[in-house]
Amino acid sequence: MTEKIREYKMNGSLIIGVDAGYGNFKTARRVFPTAVSVSDKAPVFARDFIEWNGRYYIIGEGHKGFVTDKVTDDDNYVLTMAAVVKELEARGYTDRRNAVRIHLAVGLPLKWVQAQREDFKRYMLRNSSVEVGYKDRLYCIEFAGCTVMPQCYSAVTENLKDFAGVTLADIGNGTMNLMYLNNGRPMESKAWTEKLGVFQCFQKIHNMVQDKTGDNLMDDVIDNILRSGKIELPDPHASLVEKAI
Repeated sequence: MTEKIREYKMNGSLIIGVDAGYGNFKTARRVFPTAVSVSDKAPVFARDFIEWNGRYYIIGEGHKGFVTDKVTDDDNYVLTMAAVVKELEARGYTDRRNAVRIHLAVGLPLKWVQAQREDFKRYMLRNSSVEVGYKDRLYCIEFAGCTVMPQCYSAVTENLKDFAGVTLADIGNGTMNLMYLNNGRPMESKAWTEKLGVFQCFQKIHNMVQDKTGDNLMDDVIDNILRSGKIELPDPHASLVEKAI
């Protein structure tokens, strides 16, 4: 039996948490790859796309390159809107006659929050309301506010009392967040964000196989290996992949 996910509200607005990861975007009920491409015409084959501001945005095909500052382009904004409508659809919000008023809860890497919080908040609240088409439905969304929180720490705030002396490690696609807790209390001086994640492992596999064999492993092949732990390739490719990992 699946535990029912709780819903939270703030001043009457529905709180929707969106984890804008470098590898995947996550909400309470949906996960999809961090990738977006744009077209002026409706896609022929792609089934996962949103329509916004007269353009079509295909979601989840390919992979967005690593950027330290997430406000340098529109991609994270579009992907956040996609995450919101996916979450609303999962929750059964299909009434196009009434706007849904939401409060965004988003995250930044642990040690980048202080420097980037205000810019990221302005970036997310650039429009007070939007209309987004998804799966033949129009979602009217009003943004009541946005809270920017530190990744890693936010995941355990409700359970801090359960932790003694322990180091938390949030290993993502582009960054790794580390935080030391002392009897449930976070240590400001012992928290780090490193530009080291699964993507660096991904690149090492790709480069090693290409350098030694001249072959270019498809992204999906490497992704499946990292997810499953199974290397179903002939040698020398299999041994090279194992060595790189």
